[in-house]
Amino acid sequence: MPELPEVETIVSGLKVKIIGKKIKQIEIRDDKVIATPKDDFLKQVLGKIVKSVSRRAKIVVIELAEEGFLLVHLKLTGQLIYQPHHGAIIAGGHPITHINKALPNKFTRVIFIFNDQSKVYFNDVRRFGWVKLVEKGELEKIYSELGIEPLSSDFSLTKLQEILTRQKNRTIKQALMEQKYL
Repeated sequence: MPELPEVETIVSGLKVKIIGKKIKQIEIRDDKVIATPKDDFLKQVLGKIVKSVSRRAKIVVIELAEEGFLLVHLKLTGQLIYQPHHGAIIAGGHPITHINKALPNKFTRVIFIFNDQSKVYFNDVRRFGWVKLVEKGELEKIYSELGIEPLSSDFSLTKLQEILTRQKNRTIKQALMEQKYL
């Protein structure tokens, strides 16, 4: 399962590759992973320019220039793979080692194609991951349901002790994985 450090690495890589690019085409190969009605999704995302790429918890947040946010959650077996028009791919997420490296492959669920012919592939072996389009109000609601960011300046040893104290009957791993606290 891609954990927070890996999602942070994916976001860092995408920031330098897709900001400022226009989404020219979207190939949805599996409707199940799109958590927004397909027609609405295509209508609202096609032609938009990527304004920023960030992360909240383990959700990749791609802000679109005019309005809207693409949220991507990799869940257990998801991947985001950036492929330039020419050159080497940059991949992050759950490794899929038992298939060849050709893209797209049988696990490719969505392909975002940009104006320079570069692509971002959302692959997911088990189809638990998702891509969702939200407006600012819904994004703020999602953020409000999540705990403190461990990479933020607000996080401290005292805050961690508070979080662990609230969950006395859980293991350390269970407490750390509870996203409503951390």
